[in-house]
Amino acid sequence: MAYVAPAEFRMNKDDLSISFWRWFRKGSGDKPGYTRVVRWSLAIHFVMGVIIGQCVDKPLWNVSETCLLPTLSILIGLTFAWIGNAQGLLQSKATRELGLRHKGGYIEFVFMYQLAVLVLLATVVVLAFTALQPLPTLNVNEKHPDAYVFLEASFYGLISLAISTVWKTVNGTHYLLRANIVVDEVQSDSTDP
Repeated sequence: MAYVAPAEFRMNKDDLSISFWRWFRKGSGDKPGYTRVVRWSLAIHFVMGVIIGQCVDKPLWNVSETCLLPTLSILIGLTFAWIGNAQGLLQSKATRELGLRHKGGYIEFVFMYQLAVLVLLATVVVLAFTALQPLPTLNVNEKHPDAYVFLEASFYGLISLAISTVWKTVNGTHYLLRANIVVDEVQSDSTDP
């Protein structure tokens, strides 16, 4: 006989109708997904980009080609490893119950991990584009030095955002693990005579 989940743990039709992009724009009952990236901490990443840009004396394409693309591949590997761990946690009964109590619902947890992948993929695209060296052909750093400083700050700020995203992925997975343990303990205490 096939297992049938209790009604409160069954996915409803609304969960399937919410796409990532709808969640990104409007949310799923909680705040929109873009607010996970576009917030006050984005200014800190930009300031970090300005500071790093002033400290690094190499052109962006050189930095991108020699050290950042290999480093980013390590960050992507770490993120996907943690997301793999989260997949198991997301499928647990305790996480589904936790999702019932969360304002955005269970789907919020899933899309937050997907957002982390989007940020990392966008960073890879920017780094790869920069490694193709489009800026020297445009003479941006000679004709418009202020624009080049802005590009450097944005470039290094995106790297800072990518590192922060990896860290948030790890923290989110730890949160789910701890929450699963607490929910399991509460459920086992409530079933004990």
